[in-house]
Amino acid sequence: MSLLSASTEILRDVLLYAIGPIGPPQEWFNLVLCCKTFYRQLDTPVMHALLFAKKFHVPLDVQHLLPAHAKTEMKRRFLALKLFRRGELCFKDHASFTDALWVAYVMLRAAEPRQTNVDQLLWAGLPPLLLLFLKQRLNDGAEKNHGWPLVNDTNSLAIALMWLLSSESSVRAESPAIRDAVMERIRPYVLAAFRYPLASLQGECFGSNSPLDLTISRTIHEGYSMPSPPQSREVAYFGSRRVDVPSAPIYSILCYFTRLDILTPMFPVHLSSRAQTAPRTGPRREDVEHFINDCRTRFEPWDLVTKNPRSDESYLLGSLTGRWQGSSIVPCLNSYRHWLNDAEAPETMDTFCRQPLYITLQEYVSYAEAPVVSDHKVGRGKQVDACQLPSTWVEKEDGIEIQDEYSKRRRFYRKAGGKSSRQETVDDIIIAGQTDDPYASAWGAFKLVGRVRLTDGLIVLKRESVAGLGTTVFRGYMSSPQNFVGRYRALPKGYEVAEWEAAFSLCKVN
Repeated sequence: MSLLSASTEILRDVLLYAIGPIGPPQEWFNLVLCCKTFYRQLDTPVMHALLFAKKFHVPLDVQHLLPAHAKTEMKRRFLALKLFRRGELCFKDHASFTDALWVAYVMLRAAEPRQTNVDQLLWAGLPPLLLLFLKQRLNDGAEKNHGWPLVNDTNSLAIALMWLLSSESSVRAESPAIRDAVMERIRPYVLAAFRYPLASLQGECFGSNSPLDLTISRTIHEGYSMPSPPQSREVAYFGSRRVDVPSAPIYSILCYFTRLDILTPMFPVHLSSRAQTAPRTGPRREDVEHFINDCRTRFEPWDLVTKNPRSDESYLLGSLTGRWQGSSIVPCLNSYRHWLNDAEAPETMDTFCRQPLYITLQEYVSYAEAPVVSDHKVGRGKQVDACQLPSTWVEKEDGIEIQDEYSKRRRFYRKAGGKSSRQETVDDIIIAGQTDDPYASAWGAFKLVGRVRLTDGLIVLKRESVAGLGTTVFRGYMSSPQNFVGRYRALPKGYEVAEWEAAFSLCKVN
């Protein structure tokens, strides 16, 4: 019996068995060009869907679109992979390279588990290509920007993909020269908060009575007035959809901290152990060891489906509830002032110290009786100001009760413990937390209160020292259910430029 006389089903089975998981389906392409019989039997929407599922992960939300779009989507992806395999030659066509980065970014952000898609990008050589791009092209245009790297789609996508394709083994395999070069290139995005804000809608005003009562101050870098809405692009993905441009500062912080974790800090030899000293007077040897070994930035898994899979929602309910630990890097304050007052990018950007962070958070959710209309101008819903934080509340068995500052009515917030509810019914999210022992005794006790801005998922936490040593404000985003990343600063006054800002990376403790 010849293949020409075989049924369509048998032909499909034989072809799928012969085709490997990596690279384009060359066997299929050769067969459909062989003769009209094979073309009619194998160049069909059903076969295209089967081929796509063989090569890429198919998210649940696009399975119904697969027969109609599989061929076009598969062609788009393999053209991008082919471009990456050209190496640095692909940098010459800037527009095509940027389009290919969008294809790779959507492949990784739209699907879990993403191991299959990662394997294709590894086959195309994208991770070493991104390192080469950072070294050769990240600073393109910086000469016309006073030496500061630009924030554009290409740079943002390259940094985001470098993080999404990183693993513990790949970062440790980098030579010291490559690691230092990566950290040097992305350091401005990490430390220069006055040039690279985390959010287009900052929503950080705590000192004003009204969210519109904003102090506007200027530096030689830019005017700190009301920011513009977040940028997004129309990209091809099983048709067309709008996708937010990834945040260069957020992904730079993640890439920076994971490389910082590789460096072995100098251990303070004067510290004693718990058994030798009492009462507790600060960090001991065990505390510093825990900081060095456990307060590390974890990579996003490729082969697992998280408890809260990716979606188009800006924030997944219950994500913050739990224990978090990590660290922050504080810039040299004198250097930071110099950066603020000099238009030219500095030759080096130094940091003063790295500090551990330990917090335990509980999320409380208020549900709307009617849908809430979002207002990007003030970063709040129709009834809730995301910039104002409650100072007191009454604890109940399954939540807290807060008196609304505007309506004077009492609002009940239910505990959120990780179970996702319909996002459109959520009116407000309040966060409360503290630093627990033994970390509070070692590094200082803190109380925290905050809010989540539902329009874009911005998390704002006010952290107050129990010992009266000051108050700082944390602002950041959850890049994944296990990573909370951003910056903190002293308690701000409106939109005034901060005298300093420190980058932080926190990971959830399972």
